[in-house]
Amino acid sequence: MIDREIVDRIDRLVGEQLAAYENRSGYDANVNQERCPRCGREWHGLAITERMEQMRLVRTFDDNYRHARDTSRVLCPGSMFVGPTPLESAAHTGFDVLAAWRDMVWAAREADPRRPHLPAEQAGGTAPAVGVTGGCDRASWHCARCGAWATIVETVGAANAFANALQGYAAHIARTHEIELATPFDVEEFAARFGLPVYGVLWDADHTVIGSYGPGGSTFEADHTPRELKGFGAIPPPGA
Repeated sequence: MIDREIVDRIDRLVGEQLAAYENRSGYDANVNQERCPRCGREWHGLAITERMEQMRLVRTFDDNYRHARDTSRVLCPGSMFVGPTPLESAAHTGFDVLAAWRDMVWAAREADPRRPHLPAEQAGGTAPAVGVTGGCDRASWHCARCGAWATIVETVGAANAFANALQGYAAHIARTHEIELATPFDVEEFAARFGLPVYGVLWDADHTVIGSYGPGGSTFEADHTPRELKGFGAIPPPGA
């Protein structure tokens, strides 16, 4: 067999394999690669900041740049999932918090979860303060330096949903800001340390309140199925 025939056979084999592989990935070979649903660029998992855009435009990279410490304006928060996710994989399978910390979850330190339709001050407490004492500086349950969006997916029982969500957020904060958490993890200690709510209410996809939590998620009253769980906190923001 001559060399040309070997090359032709390899070309045919590669062509057959590529033709049979329907879900190609990689920007080098796939013109149908999913794009970011928010900004329309090629898909990106990290939030794109003003500082990143500056480096891109001048075609240089600052060796001292660290995304976790970037405090410049967020231009696009990126995808909610790590990589393009098939619809069947993205289906809700438990406690699913699509956590836009600033917009979806409000602090409810002293709000009465049994009367969530009232502002905190009318419910007998004081209005929730904006900001987290642990260093995240935009609003409660929001980390400006980590991008505006995150996803916590926990398959847990309803009674444990609030505590598990707090634990997931604790891991996020600890990893990003290089802090140590108490071992074993203590929900109420963490909530007090970072100024997070220990009381809360739960709402569904339509932002209808369907349950309430006691301190640290220790008690729970609701009438729902796990698939209905969408968010937690105080009163859903107007227009959400």
